[in-house]
Amino acid sequence: MGGLRLAAVALVSATAAHPGLAVSHGALRGSHFHPREKVRVTMTTTVKVVRVVKTNALGAFTLTLPAPSDPCTETAVVAVGAARDTARLKVMPRACPPSP
Repeated sequence: MGGLRLAAVALVSATAAHPGLAVSHGALRGSHFHPREKVRVTMTTTVKVVRVVKTNALGAFTLTLPAPSDPCTETAVVAVGAARDTARLKVMPRACPPSP
């Protein structure tokens, strides 16, 4: 009986995680959104790119976004689910020489 109680606690804490974003192998990965919901992903650098993706049964998605036109500019990514859950990610620019 104790095993059932522990499993229930693990399930509740697993679903209580906040949505998150990460960049891995050139792709944006989202996790901990609601299962099978539409997520609006907005990437802002020198231009704004918006994509809509649907999460899988685990509430995760993978999306390939275009490379920033200027790698010396900070990139901000915001993902908002249909249930209004939100994740944010800032990708810092690489070290670039100062402009003349």
